Amino acid sequence: MDVLTTDLLPEVWPGIFHQLIITNSQYWLDCARSDPAHFAQETPQALRAIGYGLVLPEAWAATRDLIRQLNDLMMRRGQGIEWESYLTQAIARSNQLSDPVEIEFRLYLGNLYRLQGRLPEARTLLQTGLEQCDQYGAREHYWALLNLLAMVMRLDGRQGEARHYCQQVLDATEATIIERAEAYNVKGLVAYDQREWDDALDQLASSLQLYQRLDDPFQIGRVLTNRGSVLQRKGYLDEAASSFTEAMSYFHRAGDQIETYKAVTNLGNVYLMKKDYDQAIRHYQQALPVFQNCHFLVTLAHIYNNLGMAHTRLENWETAKYYFSASIYAWQRTNDRYNLANVLDNLGDMLIKYGQTQSAYDILTQTLDILNQADDSPGIIRLRGVIQNRLTQIETMPSAE
Repeated sequence: MDVLTTDLLPEVWPGIFHQLIITNSQYWLDCARSDPAHFAQETPQALRAIGYGLVLPEAWAATRDLIRQLNDLMMRRGQGIEWESYLTQAIARSNQLSDPVEIEFRLYLGNLYRLQGRLPEARTLLQTGLEQCDQYGAREHYWALLNLLAMVMRLDGRQGEARHYCQQVLDATEATIIERAEAYNVKGLVAYDQREWDDALDQLASSLQLYQRLDDPFQIGRVLTNRGSVLQRKGYLDEAASSFTEAMSYFHRAGDQIETYKAVTNLGNVYLMKKDYDQAIRHYQQALPVFQNCHFLVTLAHIYNNLGMAHTRLENWETAKYYFSASIYAWQRTNDRYNLANVLDNLGDMLIKYGQTQSAYDILTQTLDILNQADDSPGIIRLRGVIQNRLTQIETMPSAE
């Protein structure tokens, strides 16, 4: 008599397990495409599917496209630290399979490294991606890579190279509207770095006009944030606050927590300039945990510096020193001599007010050495003059220590 059994031979299980991985990857890909709201609630399961799919060549097609669907969601939720390992594995797997999607994954990871202040790693990823565009004969992401490389160069203090890359994009007849819009945005930021406020506003206006044609709330919010920063530096504080508030509404629409809190930080900057220091501190403290959780080093460095300035104005000397020290530590992990020197100058100024003139003199002398190693720019020249004046001021003061 035959007996029905559910026992399977051991050699059958690997095939069943492989098929489950393929089916699961395809299920979550279909879910991402057909029901984005449900997909967004089931991120842990989708990540688990990617983890299994990355080790199985037969599941690569669905896994690859699932990563593409998930990237923006992970970044806008501030889950970049967790996401990094998946992108690193995806780049390795696509390279093994000679899949040109590697270029796109390099773009994703390069952007994450930029936000984390890991500029040398970002630059290497992006430059390799540009080379691979020629190797694969795939130009789809070439101009986006060039724009992001320009942003990295700008953060690295290499504004001339950044502007050159942006102009290459703008001169390219095959660049898309979104790529042209981003080139104008980065050029606006470079002009901001150079204290060329009117040019910065013109470039950002061109960027905003193009992004508005695409009705992209995330990108519109980014440019409005950058415009607010320029208006703030020009002293148009109410207009700056309005631009930041408008940006927040677009980020809410896009569902982007990270950029929303960048706008909160920028509103804190407006209060700082309005000398409402308690309100500025409240805004910074509201945003700080978000950026600490996702290790966005450059943003953290700016917030720490601004907290130091606010506490200096309130004569909370030790608290101010703590935040300036945190900012200095963050900038030392980048190659940004200007911003490092700027925070050291703020610390030196605070120590003068605190009566610790010898400590201030030592720090400012060190800061001048850092600036003398940097290429001249309007910002560098201005800051060098400020520090030289502070040193002269200390030399004419009686020692208070």
